[in-house]
Amino acid sequence: MFEAFTNNGSSCKHKLVSFDNLELLFLPVVKLNENSTNTKRHATTGSFVIAADAFTEDDDGGATTKGVATDQNGIEVQGVLRGETLSGENHIRIDQGLDTTEISPRQRLGEMVELDYTIQLDSRLGHLCTTTGDVIMEDYIDDDHIAYYTVSQADTINQIVTLISDNTNSTLQAIQGPRGTKLEFKIKSSIDLQTSTFLFQRLGAEAGMANRGAATTTVYYIDTMVRITGIKTGQSIDVPIRFVKFKS
Repeated sequence: MFEAFTNNGSSCKHKLVSFDNLELLFLPVVKLNENSTNTKRHATTGSFVIAADAFTEDDDGGATTKGVATDQNGIEVQGVLRGETLSGENHIRIDQGLDTTEISPRQRLGEMVELDYTIQLDSRLGHLCTTTGDVIMEDYIDDDHIAYYTVSQADTINQIVTLISDNTNSTLQAIQGPRGTKLEFKIKSSIDLQTSTFLFQRLGAEAGMANRGAATTTVYYIDTMVRITGIKTGQSIDVPIRFVKFKS
């Protein structure tokens, strides 16, 4: 007799929501904001690339030129985040609101403003951080190694959720209509990824990346996702992440 195993988190769940306003024509969404140079994904991989250690970032300040976080002019490479030092301006931004041109962004979202989110991330690979480099403590880690975080606009200490105050038609905004909140964060690579290639060899593959010497560095990489879900509206988005580590 064989026993069937399945993910103990699997079940039929629907994010049903209720709104008092019966005249709603649009529902809010959560959307990746890539309208700033510092929040764009990596042009080649289509992911946010996390350099796992300081050597992969910029040769740890050494004389070699194998690092992939900056180019030959010392400028941050689009979509590459520093996973050990957490320095630099590149980060991930998610915007929430009504993405429509039918309603002015100057209108209020009212009860549809999303103030709280859950974030899921493989704990073997990384940890959620603020844009200033403060590590956020997870709520718990399940038996599949997925860390669950709850982040809130009410948290004034490790704040990654803030209200969007810009109600203009600025090209820096991803939501065209009324806006709610935004999430801005970084990801710190785990100790395992910083100090070892074991998980890269077990779960990942190899590829070439342009380095700061205007040549190519061979890196190990692991592709994964970060899932962000609004607690009130149930809207979610999967953000593609690639952890990379220097090989040669």
